[in-house]
This record gives sequence, C-alpha cells and structure tokens, in this order.
Amino acid sequence: MLNLTYFKILIMSNFKFPVLKNKYVSLEPFKEKHVTNSFVNSLNNKDINKYISVRKKKQTKKTALKYYLDRLKNKDYYYVIIENKNSKLIGTITLRIAQGYGSIGNMTCNKKYFGSIESKIAFQIFLDFCFNTLKVSKIYGGTEKNNIASNFNATINNFELIQKTKNKFKFELRKKNYKKKINYKIINNK
Repeated sequence: MLNLTYFKILIMSNFKFPVLKNKYVSLEPFKEKHVTNSFVNSLNNKDINKYISVRKKKQTKKTALKYYLDRLKNKDYYYVIIENKNSKLIGTITLRIAQGYGSIGNMTCNKKYFGSIESKIAFQIFLDFCFNTLKVSKIYGGTEKNNIASNFNATINNFELIQKTKNKFKFELRKKNYKKKINYKIINNK
C-alpha cells in the first residue's frame, strides 16, 4: 500500500509536467497507468535491459511503481516516449536537476526502436526542453562503452566525452554547444 506522501505526490504529478509533441512522437509525463505488464516485461528482457542498472534484479509492477514514485519524490522529469502513428511505447527518458545541471537517462523499451529515428527525435525534443524551457546549463549522461546506439546519440547531439573508464563513458553537453534540431509543441498537461 502507498503511503500518504507518495499519494500526494502522485496526485500532484498529474498536473506538473507538459506533454512534448511533434508529428512523430509524444513525450508524456510518466504515470501509474504506464506501469503495465508489457513495460515490466521490457525491464526484465535481457536484450532490452542489458545497459540499465535494474538488469541484475527481477522487476515487478511493484518495483516499477516504486521507481516511478521515487522519481516524483525527487522532482525528476520522467517521461514515456510514444510513437504517434500507432500509440506504441518506445521508451522512457528522465532528467534529474541539481544546481542548474541535469543528469539524463533513457531506455528504449522495444527492440524495434533501437537506434530508430523516433528515438533520436524524442531525445532531441527532450534536450531542447531541458535547455530552453527548464533552463538547465549543462546535461550529463553516462553509457556503457559497448552501447553503440547511446554513444552515437550522444555524439550526434554534440555531447563531449569527459570521462572514460574500462567499461563506461561519461558525456557532458553545455547549453552553448547545444544546437536545436527539431520543432515540437509544448502542451499543458491537464
């Protein structure tokens, strides 16, 4: 059962973040309704989760819901990415802001969308929202060294490689190096 603090956060979250939309994709605030069997199955799929931190633990609706509620409690911007053409879930993207900087993370939930144009468009929309609406000055992100799609996505969006370890890369994108590549609408979420 949810405690009262989480319940208040859950109710308030429905009004907090706008929908970001262009002709191909929509980024909608993640809500409890997105914690479906299909979503949980993607968290447990070894082909999909091989680069995310939850890969070593079995995920359930309860653990996925707790993750979502923790994002709300931390005031993270946590979105689902939906393909407009067929309303399919592409993945999720999140931003945690601290001291004017952002830390970004994303997950593709369906192998069909690995490296897809829809995934790239969603990432670019989110970057623009972070810099131009949320006024973040820098965004950090990290990837596994062999996560080719995420490393490529960081490179084409002008992220600079700032740290390299045996298995991981850490990237940074400063607002001054960001170049808008996509148009989209911000729709207030009711």
